[in-house]
Amino acid sequence: MNIIKSLAFAIIDFFYPPLCIVCNSDRILRSQKVCTQCWDSIPRITQNMPQYRELCEIIVRKKSAHELISCFLFTRNGAFRHIIHALKYRKFKSIGIQLGRIIGTTLLDRHTEFDIIIPVPLHRVKRRERGYNQSDLIAQGISSLLQKPIAAGCLLRTRNTASQTTLSIEDRRQNMQNAFIIRPKHEHDVKAKICLLVDDIITTGATVKACIAVLRKAGAAQIIVVSSALAE
Repeated sequence: MNIIKSLAFAIIDFFYPPLCIVCNSDRILRSQKVCTQCWDSIPRITQNMPQYRELCEIIVRKKSAHELISCFLFTRNGAFRHIIHALKYRKFKSIGIQLGRIIGTTLLDRHTEFDIIIPVPLHRVKRRERGYNQSDLIAQGISSLLQKPIAAGCLLRTRNTASQTTLSIEDRRQNMQNAFIIRPKHEHDVKAKICLLVDDIITTGATVKACIAVLRKAGAAQIIVVSSALAE
């Protein structure tokens, strides 16, 4: 049976070779979605980058979170834009798992300790439209590598907030005010725990700061914020 399946895939790949979702190169395996060259073209986040320093000032140095960890730089015309678009709008769910494993490898390299993984939630209306939450998938990738539990239902988004894309920094902050709560049955998951808060992309930090405030109020010992990318 496996021989027949392998032969079928070989025939399909001959006539319809898998293509990189960024550059349309056929230099990838069926299990891949992005070629190595495109992954390598994406700038990696370093502590010297202004985007990282500015967000640390907002998220970490003002005592909101214990640490900020991110992997890639999101640029308007860069490869990561195509990758995250495919994850969020084209149902390439495996990309979310892959991004989570990349984050997980970074956490291993940094010897980062935590107790529980908490994805930033979507509002139920947006989740129904999309069919899934991309931050849940990233969290699954982290969990698969580090074997830590996920509290996917811990945070609840109570308002279907407007898109942050076109809003100013102050408008983003106001847009996120009182947008999240912790479900009462999950309060014990957070209290006195080191929480890993997972988002896909962080731009101004307004969304994660709103989540951090709720987690702190619930008694989290520490909050480590992670994302696949920071926006340019």
